[in-house]
Amino acid sequence: MTIPSGRYSIGACLRIARKVMAPGVFTARSLVLLAGSVLALAGCGERAAPPAAEAPELPVHMMVVEPDRMMAGRFFVGQVEAASTVDLAFQVGGRLQTLPVQEGQTVPAGQLLAALDPTDFRLQVEKAEVAAARAARDLERGRQLNAQGFVSEAMLDGYELAAREARLTLEQAQRNLGHARLAAPFDALVTRRLQERHAMLQAGAPVLRVHNLAELRMHVHVPEMLVRHAGGFERHRAHAVLDESTGEVLELQYLEHAAEADPVSQTYRVSFAMPRPQDRLLLPGMTLPVRISAREALALEAIWIPLGALDTSAEGVLHVWRYDEGSGSVSRQRVLVGNVRNDAIMVVDGLRAGDRIVTAGVAHLHEGQRVRPFSGY
Repeated sequence: MTIPSGRYSIGACLRIARKVMAPGVFTARSLVLLAGSVLALAGCGERAAPPAAEAPELPVHMMVVEPDRMMAGRFFVGQVEAASTVDLAFQVGGRLQTLPVQEGQTVPAGQLLAALDPTDFRLQVEKAEVAAARAARDLERGRQLNAQGFVSEAMLDGYELAAREARLTLEQAQRNLGHARLAAPFDALVTRRLQERHAMLQAGAPVLRVHNLAELRMHVHVPEMLVRHAGGFERHRAHAVLDESTGEVLELQYLEHAAEADPVSQTYRVSFAMPRPQDRLLLPGMTLPVRISAREALALEAIWIPLGALDTSAEGVLHVWRYDEGSGSVSRQRVLVGNVRNDAIMVVDGLRAGDRIVTAGVAHLHEGQRVRPFSGY
């Protein structure tokens, strides 16, 4: 029996099956089996749905993976401090006559910072000069008389002691006159004026508070795990990041670290020496990012990607979506990640320089999905 081609319902397929079967061999089971054969051969029932139209390409944000030397290592917040902070004072008392510096002013070593009224000190010098000259004449006359036998050796010794005492008094008066001027002992930043002009000061009363800016200090608080596994901070390198956009850094020199943890934060303070930058002003109390890395690992180039590029599979495995330019589609790429810094995360394994990955909207992707780089609205 020839079965015309066309669309047939399930009931029609059963009727055709009963006609083609030989009389006497019809059973319920054979009918069902033959009906299935008719459905397959004659196209009974609904035809297979036509293939769906190809899904349009999804616009996504992408990036090209590039290694980043500057971000290798661990980052901490460092605080700038002066090499030393000193309260300057006069060694003599008197009236403060000159105070030419202002708070926040930077002065070079040797520049005048403050001065007392020198009138009384000059008078003391003149008085000591007169006394020293008189004692010198008395000593000379005594030596002449001693040579003639008119002055004993004891009297001559008294003249010599008086002349020496007069010279010491003159030297002290001259020193006091010099102490009436206060000069910067180093390249200094004036942070506080502790006295005002015309004030009567006692010897040792603080006048100015200054920072030594010849060399700066950088203090970083690191966790105990880093101290435990550091193997000595001398084996590590530290850099202060002056400009994150350009990667400009300044190398630090390790000085010392605390042997006891902070009771609150349970971190250890590490101190570094930092040369003073010539093209920018760094003041005590300012903060900068500090990168600490092992010396033998400095040549490694770290890969950092945005946190939004990470996706998680149903099994909890981290991966990114890598773009294949040839097929125009994306596929999962498993990655091993490391440190997190701001909105970026380090990829330890799984990516290499030149890979293109999706950086946003990864939750809407599936394996083999066709995408295209987003070019704007």
